[in-house]
Formats: sequence, structure tokens, C-alpha cells
Amino acid sequence: MRDALKKFVCIAALGAMYGLTVEVRADDPVRIKSGSVEVGSPVSLTGGAYDIEGTQDFSYVGGAEGGTSEGDCGPCLAGDTISLTTELTGTYFGTATYRGQTYELDISNGSGSFTFSSPKFTLPPAESNTVVTIEQPFTLIDTSLALPGGAVVPIEGSGTATARFTTFQDGSDTFYFLEDITFTFEK
Repeated sequence: MRDALKKFVCIAALGAMYGLTVEVRADDPVRIKSGSVEVGSPVSLTGGAYDIEGTQDFSYVGGAEGGTSEGDCGPCLAGDTISLTTELTGTYFGTATYRGQTYELDISNGSGSFTFSSPKFTLPPAESNTVVTIEQPFTLIDTSLALPGGAVVPIEGSGTATARFTTFQDGSDTFYFLEDITFTFEK
């Protein structure tokens, strides 16, 4: 009887312990819940400026060295169908926090790939010398950040992309030039 009681207490204790803990696997993605990434034009030279926070005690303040964007077609024409899909890859630099540990990223140990996927849209007619603002939803796909020591953090999130274009009129053609895109994350 005494042995049965010990087994019961052990099983009850283990059950309570498992019921109160939440297991986070190494490959569970971080979900970005707030912040933004600002991308200037040309994207290949300006990269992105990050200030984001997410689950698993994750944050990243820093930048990426460059990338590409379908919105950076300079010039685009009114009536063209484009998207704000942007990929920032290569060297990442700045400060990342993940699961309570802080990492300094630089040219020797910071890399990643953020792909902001956004639907296609048609550039509207516009006056010359104006700023046209386009808002589109985005979702991160195939996104991760490599931390010093070899950990690769998969990342997910979504929100609103806001692009600013300047225009120039040449005869009947309206040309669009990307100024910047801001990807704002929402819960």
C-alpha cells in the first residue's frame, strides 16, 4: 500500500509539473508583435533599419546591409502592376535579444533573411511632383536571423507596408520613384 501511495504521489507531481510548464522547442518561430522595419531606396544600398519585438523575449534593433524590393523599380509607370515584396538578406548588425540573452551582431557574426511578402497592385494615375502613399498588407515568409554561436531563429509576423513614391510627369506618362517603405508589425 505504501509503495502504491509513493507511485501515486510521484505520478501526481509529474502531472502537475507538466501541466504548469510550457515547452518551447528550438525551432518554434518567434512571432513579431510590434515595431517596424524601414527600407529606403535604392534598397540594394540602404538595406533596412529594424526596431522590432516579439515572443520568446525577442527584440532586434539594428540593420541589414541590403536587399531587393519589387517596389524599387525606379522608374515605374502609372498603370504598372507591382508589389511591395521586399527581401533583406546578408549581414545584420545591431543588438538582438532572444530568450533573455543579448547578442551583438556585426559583419563577423550576424546574418539573416527577412522576406516581406505583399500582394500585387496597380499604380494609380497621379499629378507630377507629388508624393503618393500606398498601403498594402504583408506577411513574413522564409524569415530567420542567425545569432552568434550558431542558433538560427525562425521568425514570423505580419502587418501593414506603407510605401511613399514621388512622381514625375513626362508628357502623358507619370513616372513613380520609390522613396521608402515602412513595414509596421501588428499583433
